[in-house]
Amino acid sequence: MKYTSDDGKDQVASTDTDKANVLSKFFSNVYVKEPQLDNDVVMHDSSTVSYIDMFTVNVGDTLKHLSDLNIYKSTGPDNLFPRILYMKLEMK
Repeated sequence: MKYTSDDGKDQVASTDTDKANVLSKFFSNVYVKEPQLDNDVVMHDSSTVSYIDMFTVNVGDTLKHLSDLNIYKSTGPDNLFPRILYMKLEMK
């Protein structure tokens, strides 16, 4: 693996350790390091809570959204495949 060293010379990383160090240095410069959050930071406020309190779900809307699922998509944050949810709709 060829790379340019800090002094501007072309170098060759031949061992696995050298390659890992080159890649680590490259990717650490590409990504932004986010500051650590304080433990005292509140991630929500009262407006979020009141908005969630007004949230209602009815059977008709739920069935409509389930019938519109693309069964060929990957899982969502709930780790359920859309095909399983769609099959549950057909079982009703």
